[in-house]
Amino acid sequence: MATSFKKLSDLINALYRGKDILQELFANRKKVYREDYASEFADGNTINFLINNDIVIKNNGTLEINDSYLQFFEEILKVNEEINLSRINEYISSISDNMEFYFNETNENRKYIYVQQVRKTINTIARSVTQNVIDLQRNIEITYKNEPNFKIKRLKLNKLQEKYHSVSSLIKQCEILVDENSKTFFAVAADEMLNASVAFMKIAFNDAYHTLLSINNQIIDYIQKIDYQLNKLKKIRKLKYLKDQFTIEKNTNIRAIAAQMNPVWAETATKFKTLVSVEMLRNTDAGLEIINSVSRNLKPSKRLKSFAENISQEFFNESTMTKEVFDYMEIKSAFSAQGRDLYSFIGYNFRNKQLSQDEKLLLFCQLAIQFGNTFNITDKVMSDGNYCYSIIYPK
Repeated sequence: MATSFKKLSDLINALYRGKDILQELFANRKKVYREDYASEFADGNTINFLINNDIVIKNNGTLEINDSYLQFFEEILKVNEEINLSRINEYISSISDNMEFYFNETNENRKYIYVQQVRKTINTIARSVTQNVIDLQRNIEITYKNEPNFKIKRLKLNKLQEKYHSVSSLIKQCEILVDENSKTFFAVAADEMLNASVAFMKIAFNDAYHTLLSINNQIIDYIQKIDYQLNKLKKIRKLKYLKDQFTIEKNTNIRAIAAQMNPVWAETATKFKTLVSVEMLRNTDAGLEIINSVSRNLKPSKRLKSFAENISQEFFNESTMTKEVFDYMEIKSAFSAQGRDLYSFIGYNFRNKQLSQDEKLLLFCQLAIQFGNTFNITDKVMSDGNYCYSIIYPK
């Protein structure tokens, strides 16, 4: 233990001594950083100290941060340059596995452990999706502004657009998984903290979904600008080639076109059309506003006129629906105060009300699941003619 603390102390000392050079290396981690430039931020002893502690790696006269520390800094500072989607896939698989374990487990304490694992994984997915969306948005901005090669810039944006589709697909997979198990696992588990985690995840997904729509529009807009700039660059290079060959006036009418031009500094900027997604038009207020704007600009003969039927007057009449629900704690207390078995108690001593067969079976199962640890579940089995049930007495 003392050796471990000594190593940790040396590591903290190394990070503190080399904070200036580490900051510079981290800021330039995408570039080759020469060793002779490092002297501006740290002396030779500090650099050697960092190299000896495997924090900085020296390779052919260049310096770079060790991948382990680089990953640590990116996680802490939330500036990941890679969009990690494999973890979310693993989390979704983990939720499915723990649900299956839950239904095959008979011990209540171990069942709660699986519920706890599902809850933690759902919280992790919500945070991971949010962070991936933030990283995706930042990387798009960095790629468009900092990448000098137009072709590489376009390729990178296409890759980021694939990441956008992957994140959207993973969100839908997780939503489908939760919806499919809403009436089975989540209803049977009946855990308030689990329900709160699911609500937190849905809110995070809703925010991420709207951000992703904006990201998709931004990528399309950037790609259109790059295509416009690439097309202009090709024309400029072709004109330059003709000029260098002294054939530009012979093969083009450049003088006639230049004579007709009268450029001014306040010339309007080139505008690009950004195609919006169908999902955005269907599910957002901005999409509805776009549809209304287009409808207003259409000629009256082209407008689609559709009128809904009059709302029935019955819709406005006030009505009250009453639904009777079970108070499980009250029923459990009443059952503990008498001597009958649980199935007989539900059938004959439930507020003088005769329950249906389905209601009786549902109430029996719910009480056995929620309060099984406080009941005496015997090995005896009885039958009422339709179903076999265990004999359960209060402790």
